Amino acid sequence: SPESLGIPSRSLLRFLDRLEAEGQDHHAFVLLRHGAVAAAGAWAPYRLDAAHRMFSVSKSVTSLAIGFMVQEGRLSLDDRAANLLPEALAACRDPLLAALTVRDLLRMATGQANDPTFALNDAPTWVGAFFREPCVEPPGRTFRYNSAATYVLSALVTRLTGQPLTDYLQDRLFGPLGFGPVPSEMSPEGACAGGWGLFLRVGELARLGQLVLQNGVYDGRRLLSAAYLAEATRVQIDTEAGFGRGYGYQFWACPDGGFRMDGAFGQSCLVMPDRDVVFAATNGLDDAARFFRAAWSLREDMADGPLPADPPAFRVLQD
Repeated sequence: SPESLGIPSRSLLRFLDRLEAEGQDHHAFVLLRHGAVAAAGAWAPYRLDAAHRMFSVSKSVTSLAIGFMVQEGRLSLDDRAANLLPEALAACRDPLLAALTVRDLLRMATGQANDPTFALNDAPTWVGAFFREPCVEPPGRTFRYNSAATYVLSALVTRLTGQPLTDYLQDRLFGPLGFGPVPSEMSPEGACAGGWGLFLRVGELARLGQLVLQNGVYDGRRLLSAAYLAEATRVQIDTEAGFGRGYGYQFWACPDGGFRMDGAFGQSCLVMPDRDVVFAATNGLDDAARFFRAAWSLREDMADGPLPADPPAFRVLQD
C-alpha cells in the first residue's frame, strides 16, 4: 500500500481529483518510492503496458548514452564535436562552431541564435544542417533550447560505435532494466533522432528515473558512473524561470534539489532525491507546468517511515 511507503492514499486521491478537476488529458503514471511501486494507473484508452511517444524525454536518454561513451573512454566531454564528425568539418565555416565541445552540446550552449531542428528535413544531412547554422557568440555561455544539438550527440554515438544509439544502449541500459524493444525515429544518416523520437512504456520511464536516482546502480549492479550522473543532473547552466531553474546535461532542474526528464505535452519523469521518489507520467497536456506543480505537491504529505494503514482510502484508490 502507499501507506507502507510513507504516502497517504488520501493524498493520492486528492491528487487524482485535482487532475480531473483541471480537465487536462492524462494518459498514465507510475509513482515509485524506495524503489517500490506506490501507485500506478492509466486513463482509458491508454494502458500501462503500451509504448508511448516520449518527445524530448529522449534527450535525457541520449545523455545517458554519452555517459556510457565517457565511461568506456570513447570520448571526453571536452572533445570538439566537429573533429569527430567528418560531415561536420565539411559543412562548418564558422570557427566558433568548430570549437564546440560535447559538453556545450549537452548543456545546449551552442552559441547559435537559432535552433536548426526545423531545417533538418530539407537538408541532405542533419549534421551538416546543424553545422551550417552560425554562432552569434562563443559556445558555452548561454542556454538556448536546441534539439538539433542533441541529434549531433546521437550522431557522435553512431559515428564512434557503428551503431544507432538504441542498439548501443541495448546491452548496457535497456536490457539490464528489463525493457522490451525501444523504437526510435531515425535520420537519413542512420542515427537515432536523439532529441526526440523514442517510444517507452511509462514503467520503463520510471525505471530510468530510478537508475539515475540510485546514481547508476540498478538491481544491485552498477551500470553507469555516479560521477557522470551527478554532473548530468545538477545545474550546469542557467535558464529562464520556470518549474525549477537551470539545465544539466539534457536534464532539467526542479525545486528542492530535484530534476526531471521532460518531453512535449507532459511526458515526464520527476525525481525527488530528498524523498527517494520517482514519478513518471505520460500525458497530452497543454500546460505541463501545472501538472508538475500538482505532482510535486505530493511530497508535502510524505512521511519518512511507514504510516498507519488506511483501508477505506486504499480501497477507494484501488477502485
